[in-house]
Amino acid sequence: MNNAILPFLPKVSEQFYSMKDLEAENADLRERLAKLESLQDHWNSLFDTNQTLRSISQLPKRDNYKSVVAQVSVRSPLKGNSRFIINRGTESGLKVGHPVLVYDCMFGRIVEVKKNYSVVTTILEESVPVFCRIKGTEMFGLLKGEIKSDLKDEIVCKLIYLPREEPVVSGMLVETSGFSTEFDARELGAGVIPSAIKIGKIKSVSKNEIDQKAEVVLSAKWKSFDYVTILIKEEP
Repeated sequence: MNNAILPFLPKVSEQFYSMKDLEAENADLRERLAKLESLQDHWNSLFDTNQTLRSISQLPKRDNYKSVVAQVSVRSPLKGNSRFIINRGTESGLKVGHPVLVYDCMFGRIVEVKKNYSVVTTILEESVPVFCRIKGTEMFGLLKGEIKSDLKDEIVCKLIYLPREEPVVSGMLVETSGFSTEFDARELGAGVIPSAIKIGKIKSVSKNEIDQKAEVVLSAKWKSFDYVTILIKEEP
């Protein structure tokens, strides 16, 4: 009986891979899949970068200022996004004091410049005060980096010296005033921060006998950014 059906049975070696062949093929497929996934990650990164740069390039231009886009190259291991290095320096026309934006939001100033890189300290630090105005009003104050993170993972700074008699309420928008003190302009070298740059939104207000103080939630995407814009005052 066995001899009768034997010619009709295909050889096992012709129908099935050996275990060794299967292992080799699986290893090859895993390697090819890993390469494809790496390539996909690369293209996704390029796409995200392209979208970011396109968004930055479409921001409205400011009269008498030119924009320089720079990439964040090093973040401080101790201060994170409140102090970082960008890949532009004096060769790109940068100076100490130039304002630094994340998209269309004020985020810091250059505090040190070398030929091919600069150090940025942000408004999260008290060493970078910014004179502000509550949008649509004539109420002015000074933003100081009293950093506080709330349960919504927002960053809150303090806005001080607001006039006591004026109505300041939650939800009001805060922007740069375009003003500076003589000391501020002299120390930072690059002059005044332009007016009407977005800062954030008032969260709460408190009063004392002299003035008001507000907590301001920053608008800048302080956690996730790889590119910044530096504003340079054009000479007449």
